[in-house]
Amino acid sequence: MKTLITFNQKFTKFFLIGALSLSFLASLAQGAQELIKDGFYRHIGTGISYYRYGEVDTDNNDAFVMRIESPMLNASGNIGYVFPNGIKLDGYADVNISLWAFYTGHTRDERNPANDGKKATSPEFNSYYRFQGLVGYNFLNGVSERTTLYLQTGTAYFLSRTDSQMIERLQGYFHIPLQLEAEIMLSNSLALNIMGGVNWVLFGNHLSKGTRENSTGNLNVTQRDGLFGASGFVGLRYRTKEGNINAIRLMYEYLR
Repeated sequence: MKTLITFNQKFTKFFLIGALSLSFLASLAQGAQELIKDGFYRHIGTGISYYRYGEVDTDNNDAFVMRIESPMLNASGNIGYVFPNGIKLDGYADVNISLWAFYTGHTRDERNPANDGKKATSPEFNSYYRFQGLVGYNFLNGVSERTTLYLQTGTAYFLSRTDSQMIERLQGYFHIPLQLEAEIMLSNSLALNIMGGVNWVLFGNHLSKGTRENSTGNLNVTQRDGLFGASGFVGLRYRTKEGNINAIRLMYEYLR
């Protein structure tokens, strides 16, 4: 089985309660949080996302190999704490399950060379999971009560599964994000929240169990070179009549 070296992933989310992504995040406790994060904060959310995964053959001028595209349902959680000295600890996780997924690629049939390499399309089911922990510092701490500017970093892991195809596929990416995040109060009940950053991907791992279909072996590759990522979001945080702090967010993330 030919080894594929480059892995590309694009996905956007759309959260509804509380990544292109329109998200709605809801606070867990009434009246317990502020528009500008201060002290303990926590949110939960649900939504929809669009996921795209692709592979190219780096030994053949990045020739197209395959792609998987899927709209997905999403559930997420966010928890953190901002200390009086401006340091922030933040944890985030989400789970994404496909509504339906569509595979475009080629047939792998090493036992029948006449059939090997033919173009193929098929429906399938997949899921992905994201875990992230950050520590940041607000450079406007003690300067402004209505604006924050955090430089933040930490660790993150992205896991993708193909659950219903004959070939069982599993991809994982461990990376270090470096981000700038700002919060700007527009009024006493509305705040702008924006973030942009890059991801230093330490390694990616790809496992395909070809022996379940028509291949003579499995593919298990760990990639450490040529990996890069970027992410960003823009959102609004607002106070409800009941005193809750909810958020709407548009998010984009890319890993290569």
